[in-house]
Amino acid sequence: MNAINNKLTDGAASDFAALRADLAAVAGDVAAVMAQLKLGAMAELSESVAAPSARAVKTISGRIERQPLMSALIAFTAGLLLSRFLPK
Repeated sequence: MNAINNKLTDGAASDFAALRADLAAVAGDVAAVMAQLKLGAMAELSESVAAPSARAVKTISGRIERQPLMSALIAFTAGLLLSRFLPK
């Protein structure tokens, strides 16, 4: 009877060791998949932000080229207002 218990205990121990190894491998695979998903999400976000930003820069730079005096006046006024409201 004691030999049967030892055999069952040895079998269970090796099964648990194999299960631990498999779980460690799965955890590594999940971490790799999450890293790839994060990289894909970052690339998608950067693409979705890049196009509108480029259009805004093009629009503003065109307006500055067409109306340089007005642009300088707006920039001066914004600087003056910020200097009044920010603490020294």
